[in-house]
Amino acid sequence: MPNAFTPNGDGKNDEFFGKGAIDYMKGFKLTIWDRWGGKLFSTNDPNQSWNGRFNNSGELVPNGVYLYLVEYDTPRLQRVQLKGYATVVK
Repeated sequence: MPNAFTPNGDGKNDEFFGKGAIDYMKGFKLTIWDRWGGKLFSTNDPNQSWNGRFNNSGELVPNGVYLYLVEYDTPRLQRVQLKGYATVVK
């Protein structure tokens, strides 16, 4: 997972998403949270990214650090949880 992105509309690094093999992945969920525990974005689609806006619409969130949580099951049904920080820099 990246640790920063720049949703400024220049076509470079404008969205937050992970890269890797997603074949046979089950139960995928990505959530983005602010520092007060407010959920900003959630998806069950591993191909959908966060564009730095609340629910991918409206105004951009302020520059800052946001928490992400990625959860999924491997093909052998092992649960994986990844937690980290995504810094928004405009």
